Amino acid sequence: MAAPKFDTARHGRKGRRATGAVAVSLLAGIPVLGGAAALAVATEPHPAQPAADRPDSPPAGRFVTAVSGSGEAKQIRMYQRGKPDPIWTWNAGDAEKLLSGQDKGRKEIKDLFSCIYKGTSATEAKWAAGGKKITAILGSAAVVIDYPSKRVLFGACNDTNMHSLEMLPHDRLAVATTGKTREDGVWVYDTRRKVADRPVQKMTGLPSAHALQWDQSGGTLWVAGTDTWPQTDRAVHGRLVGYAYDKSSSQPLSYDRRRDYTMRQSAALKEEFPGWKEGPHELTAVPNQRKLLVTTDRDVYAFDVTTGRFTYDLSSSYFKGFTSPTPTRNGHGIPRSGMKSLSLSAAGDFLYTSNDWGSDFTKEARFFDKGAERPRASSVKLPRDIYKARWFAGTPGWPTAR
Repeated sequence: MAAPKFDTARHGRKGRRATGAVAVSLLAGIPVLGGAAALAVATEPHPAQPAADRPDSPPAGRFVTAVSGSGEAKQIRMYQRGKPDPIWTWNAGDAEKLLSGQDKGRKEIKDLFSCIYKGTSATEAKWAAGGKKITAILGSAAVVIDYPSKRVLFGACNDTNMHSLEMLPHDRLAVATTGKTREDGVWVYDTRRKVADRPVQKMTGLPSAHALQWDQSGGTLWVAGTDTWPQTDRAVHGRLVGYAYDKSSSQPLSYDRRRDYTMRQSAALKEEFPGWKEGPHELTAVPNQRKLLVTTDRDVYAFDVTTGRFTYDLSSSYFKGFTSPTPTRNGHGIPRSGMKSLSLSAAGDFLYTSNDWGSDFTKEARFFDKGAERPRASSVKLPRDIYKARWFAGTPGWPTAR
């Protein structure tokens, strides 16, 4: 379905417009808007990292996810595949401990942490800046976190139904707003400002924007959404839009209709979510290829960036031998449906999440290993609901912005 039913007032399948936005950075020595004094942060040294843990060469099999929960139970967690317990965790309490007593009393800081603590939802956690940062959506906040020190580098209160975010060059951050109006799409923040009460740019006209992927080779931010809100009786089509990026401009994204691609007509979700139509949920780059995989409520498709063409049947290629761990999906002939996130390793092995049938979330991160005579499927069970999970590693051929 197009937007998950979250438990906070701003979330819900029908979406809601933003009522305001506040962004806060927790870096030291940066003045806040309105002439307020600079924010002072505890100047603890960056923890030394063993060679295997350096951001540019992380151990294989690590993945990151965000788990739902109230208060400090809402967390970012990093796991090593094959181990039941997280090897690194983050919650708002961790970041607050890095603040001085004076900063804990500042209104801007309180507002940011109130946004993080709001509700229980946690929709995204992503490798960023070559592994030196993690971007995440927690509660009503979009945040950039220093890894592994846990310092919050940037935070934005955003009262829209956010589903993904992506670091851009020149210290910009793109956020996908997942609403039902023509005003929805992508908001861009300038994180150098450290405090911003509004985005520097809004690219509208893409309802149900769900997924973002930075394309360094093409200088493009790819965004997946729909041409109309998917809860409708009208025809719906997925859209994949490539916004050209100019790091020197104060309005860095620009639209070119030649990079606006329409997918085939969306199918109705009559088996699982009557009244809704199929829409994109995820974009993931294919290692060392100029291709993106697009997950929807019903299936996974491939998009060739060079030719601008979609491939709609991947059952004998990327997903050869794949069956869903949910019997109901197989029974309805839609084994690849419901994937909220999909991440490919350098070896081509898949990490993905798919919602529990009829729900919006799951408690399992799942794996599909290719290359063997018989593909292997496995999973890791989490203590609370998750929405997405991703390899904590870069994708060869698709470097992250730094």
